Amino acid sequence: MKNLYQYCWLALGLGLASCSEDEKAPAAMRSTLPNHFKVVGEAVGTDGALSIDCICDLQIELEGEPTQSEGVVEYRGVHGGHFRRTVLDSQGDGISLSPDVHGEIIIRVYEADSISLTIPINLGSESSFYRETAQFKGTSSENSLGSGQWNCAPFDLTEGWIDTVGTVQGTWRIQSE
Repeated sequence: MKNLYQYCWLALGLGLASCSEDEKAPAAMRSTLPNHFKVVGEAVGTDGALSIDCICDLQIELEGEPTQSEGVVEYRGVHGGHFRRTVLDSQGDGISLSPDVHGEIIIRVYEADSISLTIPINLGSESSFYRETAQFKGTSSENSLGSGQWNCAPFDLTEGWIDTVGTVQGTWRIQSE
């Protein structure tokens, strides 16, 4: 009977110790991302006489189980949705581009409560717009799955519709569906 009590106290102590360790773990390592969520963002501003208004509206679907290595949890999945970039001059003339996008996404949540979303196909793009949207870096916490800043840059179009100047900074955030 004495051994039974010792085992019960040992089990209780280990259980409390594991709870205590989890409470000390950074929020990003404790939380998990839902299988489906949105990444939304806005960037509005001016560059000289140009008025620039951009949006990001992506649906994310995670696939498989996340992997965890020292200090980072990595999720993989697909994204789909659209961006919009509207550039107007002082007369209200300009261009509005709204590409639909779809492809692979890699999300890493780091021990230091930071998060990065990477769209591999945009890495190394010739377009400033796509290079700037290749990685979204920010923070995550118990109150926010993720948020940060992004740059809406030109598509670098030099023929037909012209879009070569004007970069504005905005914010992005993860929203549960």
